[in-house]
Amino acid sequence: MNFGANLIVDILMLLSGLVILVKGSDIFIDAASEIAKRLGISEMIIGLTLVAFGTSLPEWISSLIAAFRDPSELPCSQEVSDVVCATTDLALGNVIGSNIANIGMVLGLVGIIIWKPIVARKQFLMRDIPLLIILAILSWYFALVGNQINRWEGLIMFSLFLFVTYFTFTEARASTVEEESEEESEEEDEHFADATSLRLSMWTLAGFVGLLVGSHFLVGGASNIAIGIGISESTVGITMVAFGTSVPELAASIAAARKERFDMLIGGIIGSNIANTAVVLGTVALLVPVAVPEEILLFQFPVMMLFSVLLWVFMLDEKIDRWQSVLLFAGYVGFSGFLFYTG
Repeated sequence: MNFGANLIVDILMLLSGLVILVKGSDIFIDAASEIAKRLGISEMIIGLTLVAFGTSLPEWISSLIAAFRDPSELPCSQEVSDVVCATTDLALGNVIGSNIANIGMVLGLVGIIIWKPIVARKQFLMRDIPLLIILAILSWYFALVGNQINRWEGLIMFSLFLFVTYFTFTEARASTVEEESEEESEEEDEHFADATSLRLSMWTLAGFVGLLVGSHFLVGGASNIAIGIGISESTVGITMVAFGTSVPELAASIAAARKERFDMLIGGIIGSNIANTAVVLGTVALLVPVAVPEEILLFQFPVMMLFSVLLWVFMLDEKIDRWQSVLLFAGYVGFSGFLFYTG
């Protein structure tokens, strides 16, 4: 089979893996959410935990599978390419790329599509975005030492996430019943509302299997494409894979914005980025130390931090204007284009 045919097969593998991964994530989260409701867990708690974590689930599973590959089986280790690689390249690129895409592509494009400013609650400015910036700076600082993120550094990031999650749980439990009912979604998912407990368990398991199968195809396809065209896995992760895993968030964010559910829109983006950095990157580093190439250390990491800081600056007036959304989206397009054609 020639190179062109191989490339087509790898692209089809990546796309099919992405579809299975995203669909599996949807099924897993919807079924798990219904189980949580039946166990008496409040809608607010579900939203702050399952929903926020669910948006990062595709990145997490695919990153773990990529990180645990046998280094000797990587295409770049078999003398078919001059590209230097590590098993954690795809995971690292996926996290950085997804964080940039969530702010630049998702929030930027949503702000362009709707004809009004995106209203931002002050709570995001005081707690959530500062936490996002702290995690970005912390992970970058860890990477500066020895060009890698070690296990204990991954543990620190993951522990910080657990602490904040506990604080969020405590704060949510203190909320009144009236406040909780006001924030309840008007478009509650009824897909599994009438399902039996056995069916719910089977759907949850099916969703998880979909995550594993989809991640396997996605990682294999992305790795082969990267080596085949002579670019690094981290570049593919930052561009193609990150774009694909952010598409479902884009669709959900547009729907939320049209209904002026701006807290859900912004909270989902910030929560996903926090989970990407603390949970995805943190747990991968905890299990397999993450090697950080020089170009990511000096360019991609600072760009990720810049987007996080820009989000905080733009929200100082408790809204994001259309011109600011245009700037975010243009920055994302320019960054991705530059990285892909020079990577």
